Amino acid sequence: PLAPPPALHTLATDADASIREAIAMHPMADAHLLNALACDDSLRIRRAVAMNASLPKAAAERLSQDKQVSVKQLLSSNATVDQDTLFRLTFEQDLYVRRNLAANPGATPETLNRLSDDADRLIKVMLLLNPSRTPGVVDKLYSDSDKDIRILCARADDASPEVLNNLSKDLNEEVRLWVARNA
Repeated sequence: PLAPPPALHTLATDADASIREAIAMHPMADAHLLNALACDDSLRIRRAVAMNASLPKAAAERLSQDKQVSVKQLLSSNATVDQDTLFRLTFEQDLYVRRNLAANPGATPETLNRLSDDADRLIKVMLLLNPSRTPGVVDKLYSDSDKDIRILCARADDASPEVLNNLSKDLNEEVRLWVARNA
């Protein structure tokens, strides 16, 4: 990869936060710059670093421990964040961090499977709509008390024959209709 222009290194220490923010979002910002900007006193700079697609693991780890939950919320939606950091974020109390993880196409099956135990309805919906989810998520959620979750399981292209068979006996007509369409 190309080295970032020397101007980026100069501007990364600019007194103007909007300049540092632009550097934090810059696609050519290297690991050294992003690691340094992940420690910036300005919340908006750390938020911008959390969204950078080139985020190095050290910066992601630091941001995952940020005191401001909005930084973790953005970090959890970044599909390029390392898998260890994403998995650690599944333990966050903040609902929006977990919801972002559930929708994150870069999350591993382990991360998504851990989230499938979450009680939040929207997390379950996002997991079932996530293109990276595994059939294991459908296997865990098909017996959910929420009919909309069961419908999404019945509609899943990768629903196992066992799941579809069980859902074919569902008390809800709409669930059974989706099984018929998917069988």
